[in-house]
Parts: sequence; C-alpha cells; structure tokens
Amino acid sequence: MDFQRWVKKFFEKRGWTVHNETMKPIWVKEKKTGQQKWVSQRNDIFGCIDLIAKRENRETIWIQATMDSHLERREKELEKVPWNVGEIVLVFLKRKSGGVDVFVYRGKEEGLELVGKIKR
Repeated sequence: MDFQRWVKKFFEKRGWTVHNETMKPIWVKEKKTGQQKWVSQRNDIFGCIDLIAKRENRETIWIQATMDSHLERREKELEKVPWNVGEIVLVFLKRKSGGVDVFVYRGKEEGLELVGKIKR
C-alpha cells in the first residue's frame, strides 16, 4: 500500500488526478475456531489495476503498482482485460534496491516493455 501511495503522489505532483483502489477490509469467521477478525481483501480494478490517472486533454493511464518481480503473473492478469488500441497501461515495479522500473503493456503479442527507471 505504501508503494501504491508513492505512485499516486508521483502522478499528482505532475498534475494528474489519481484514483487509488485500496484494499477492502472484510469481517471473516475462522472455520476451526469460530473467531471473527478483520482481513484485507484484494480489490484491484479488473483484477489487475491499482490506480487510474486522469488529466485534462490527456489519455487515461491505467496503473499496476507492484513489488512482485515475477512480471509474467502481471502480464497474464493484464491479458484478461480487453484493452483498446492506444490505451496506456503501465506497471510500476519497485525493486529491492528502492529503484522503480516502469513498463508499458503493449498487448498480448508484445507484452510488457521497459520504458523507464526512477531512482528514489
């Protein structure tokens, strides 16, 4: 969640309005003990998008913020969505070093392409 908020601020500092889809807490009952507790449930848009960035006279940017270096999983999630030609879908990957790799999703045939690096 901290990284997601960092990506949100990254875009807001550049004039974008950003919606951050946060985890949804739910109340669950454990089967074995019967105890109830709060857990966080994944709440991604289309099952793969964390943030949506909008700016006047610009295309909408769909963003996945992740710390999972197994990009194949992210690609498979993105492939399930019927993206239109020209839609901008970015994956921000935070590395252990603290740096961030930025990928653009180019569709099922081309997949993810590294388009930038951010030093934090």
